[in-house]
Amino acid sequence: GEAVALLRHVPEQLGREGLSQSVAEKLSRLLSCLKPGEMDPDLPELLDLATLRQLCAEGIPDEVPALRAVLWKVLLGYLPVNVTRWTSAISRPRNAHRGFVAELLSALRGEERDEAEEEEEGCEVRQVLRLIAKDVARTRPELDFFAQRLQGGGGGGDQEPEAPRRSCEHEVQVADIERPQYHHDVLARILLLYARLNPGVGYVQGMNEICAPIYYLFAQDPLCDAADAEADAFFCFSLVLAEMRDAFVQDCNHTEAGMIGRMRHIDEVLRDYDPKVWAHLDNNGVPPMLYTARWVTSMLAQDLEMPEVLRLWDALLGDLSGPQPLLHFYCAARVIAIRKPLLFSDEVECLRLLQRGGYPEVAAEDALNLAISLQSACQGGLCAASGIASAAAPPPLPPSPTTGGGGS
Repeated sequence: GEAVALLRHVPEQLGREGLSQSVAEKLSRLLSCLKPGEMDPDLPELLDLATLRQLCAEGIPDEVPALRAVLWKVLLGYLPVNVTRWTSAISRPRNAHRGFVAELLSALRGEERDEAEEEEEGCEVRQVLRLIAKDVARTRPELDFFAQRLQGGGGGGDQEPEAPRRSCEHEVQVADIERPQYHHDVLARILLLYARLNPGVGYVQGMNEICAPIYYLFAQDPLCDAADAEADAFFCFSLVLAEMRDAFVQDCNHTEAGMIGRMRHIDEVLRDYDPKVWAHLDNNGVPPMLYTARWVTSMLAQDLEMPEVLRLWDALLGDLSGPQPLLHFYCAARVIAIRKPLLFSDEVECLRLLQRGGYPEVAAEDALNLAISLQSACQGGLCAASGIASAAAPPPLPPSPTTGGGGS
């Protein structure tokens, strides 16, 4: 089953030549956490989810993508904490996915209902597909992965070493949903299926950026075949969107989980932790909407390189729910991390620094550590109604990436 395959695979990777001691130790700790019955035979095979979240937040080694894939599924609740139920728990959604795809293809061909209804739904689905295909064509252009042909030419699979890639954006925009030929096609099918099954949300630009890292990881899991990787990516993407959906729905903008509600919380964290930077941005007319909207809706996927996204999501996926998710603290920490360049900048330069392409070189790990400190302070009772109380001793401000100085 799923658990047995993984528990055999990880020790094999531990024996790989060239594996650093720190990576080996981290893999061993994660492996022990996945085998609770070995620690105490009288205990059921239940994972300690709190411990697992903490270990994942410290980073899952890139060297074993199969381990990260499984842990993400656990963090999102796709796999249960009872390890012995993994195989049965995952087989049901995978079987259901096959039926969902068959219904989607039937709708595209106009085979479901009477002639008028068939034509109307088929037209609607094709319109959404055109929008998705355009966005998918622009997804992660720096990576060869998504434009590579699938092994076997249909339905998913691993990359072929010398696989030809699509030569231009126009080719990618004509997504083959019925028989996917490229990873771009699979990504488009996942997004189209989600839009069809969730008409209240539909497809919104930016969803492709959230789906891409999930599919990218699962498609490279050596323990998961192509069809299962697509099914798992669809359901895990749906679970992420279950927590993030209100940020994409305009009617929910002013709710706590809506876009304006989320930006308000990020703004409060920034104001209460670093009032000097907050006041500077406010005085220069740089509201959170101008930079945090993209960060939130893509969960930073549009602003970080893929390895950094995977590392950040190790922490974020275990803490997506509730009014104060780690994502919000990370967005605030991302501003604080470049506080000195911001304080020496006018409105135009502040906006440039906070936009994609202008953001200075700051390690995602450093911003994550600051975000975790901010969140811990709040959860530890050092929080006022709107953020961190001014009387509380906050975590130290980061040094400037340009000057090396610190403090306010």
